[in-house]
Amino acid sequence: MANILTLIRVTDANSLGNLIPAYKVVQQMADTYERIKLGHKRWKVVIQRAALIIKELHGNSHKDQISVSSITELQKNLEEIQAVLQKLADMPFFKALLRFEDINSGIDRANRHLDDCQRVFQIESSLPAQSQSKAAMSDRDALRGLLRIVVGNYEEIRRRFGIHNDEQEGQAMVAMEREVKNAKMTDEDAPLEVQVMKRSLECIKTTTGRNVPKQNKWLITEYDLDFCGTIGGGGFSTVSKARFKGTMVAVKTLKDVGLGNMREALEGEIDIWSELRHDHIVPFYGASTLTSPFYIVSRYMQNGNLVQYLAMTPNTDRTRLVSEVSLGMYYLHEKSIVHGDLKGVNVLVDDAGMACITDFGLSKVYSSRTAGAKTGKIAGTLRFLAPEALMGHPLSFETDVYAFGMLIYEVFAGEIPFMGEPDDLVWEGRVDLHRPTSSKVYERGFNEALWQLLSDCISREPNARPRFKTIQEHLCSIKKVESSAQSVYPSKI
Repeated sequence: MANILTLIRVTDANSLGNLIPAYKVVQQMADTYERIKLGHKRWKVVIQRAALIIKELHGNSHKDQISVSSITELQKNLEEIQAVLQKLADMPFFKALLRFEDINSGIDRANRHLDDCQRVFQIESSLPAQSQSKAAMSDRDALRGLLRIVVGNYEEIRRRFGIHNDEQEGQAMVAMEREVKNAKMTDEDAPLEVQVMKRSLECIKTTTGRNVPKQNKWLITEYDLDFCGTIGGGGFSTVSKARFKGTMVAVKTLKDVGLGNMREALEGEIDIWSELRHDHIVPFYGASTLTSPFYIVSRYMQNGNLVQYLAMTPNTDRTRLVSEVSLGMYYLHEKSIVHGDLKGVNVLVDDAGMACITDFGLSKVYSSRTAGAKTGKIAGTLRFLAPEALMGHPLSFETDVYAFGMLIYEVFAGEIPFMGEPDDLVWEGRVDLHRPTSSKVYERGFNEALWQLLSDCISREPNARPRFKTIQEHLCSIKKVESSAQSVYPSKI
């Protein structure tokens, strides 16, 4: 596309004065335009409109009287348009085709921003009134051309859609079938982008003899996600932030450690999570086991996990947090679900500061790796495993209670249990957990009652450990005593 200075009809950007920042954004838009995959003509009109607004303002004899706030508002509108354009430019072609409605809404939103700018500055559009309608017709013609190209052309479909293997092909087939079904229209009425997907899907099925892979009700394909970067990880997974239907989510990608053989077990655990609804269980949005590596999508919690949250807010009510964890665990056990890997990093904190349990059941999928052999990869989990689990017995309600006792220790002591002890001694059960003596631990709310509860939870005899119903009753009593003490001896401000 033409250099923006040419559109503005100036030779030196420095002559634009206080419009230079706005000009730079429009130039960015022009550069980004080269990488968009669909909607070219309409986006070109958007960029031309933006450039002509700057041209009109620059040619205004009263431009020095334009308020700073108006220029700032112009800058903001242009930056929002550039952000949308950048997002679309970063999409591969097939993802852009699936998101064609997003392209249309992005263009509409961009034009509304420019309409607002023209109203603020009282500028008449210098583009012909029919420019946008002509651009829309040209974009539709481009889609018709694409439709003619892909009909019956299997290799061209794979090339354009970025399909390089059977897994990717299966995922693309699922995505196309879903879009076609959602359209609920006849061939004549369906939008051109839907017709392209319908014909492409038919061609793939005819050429390969493949059926569309099974779709789980919780399926979220990678085409549905806009990734925003990695935010954490551990021995078995990495966690990324992403947008899904306008909502920020966390995507846990499971590292490829033979999961192909564990697909059925993982899908079973995902089925269970998808049915859970509780204030102290992290909300589940979906997952994918179509392509490797597999991933799970849940609500993004900006406060991070319990360990991170306590580091950021050291004066928070820790008894309340462990009580909330016990409520979530009671709910899981009532549903006959064993967590298997309860610890601080597997408890997230929502925007309201409430504890929410995550990652339950994944330990079952990885059971041969988490409880069957000594491995440094699970050192963090090792210190939360009950003695019977270390001896190879299956994870159970009782091992969850043991881990909860260790979680109480972690929350109040500010460190994992047996910190500093060699792994071998912990594996062999040759170390005992000692009561914390630091004054800081007691300032955080730790007391005799919590130590007694913790001790009961980590009893070496599984049958001697309390159930979560009993644990919750004890914690309620502890909270009542704390509340009574605070009312009698209010803290000084």
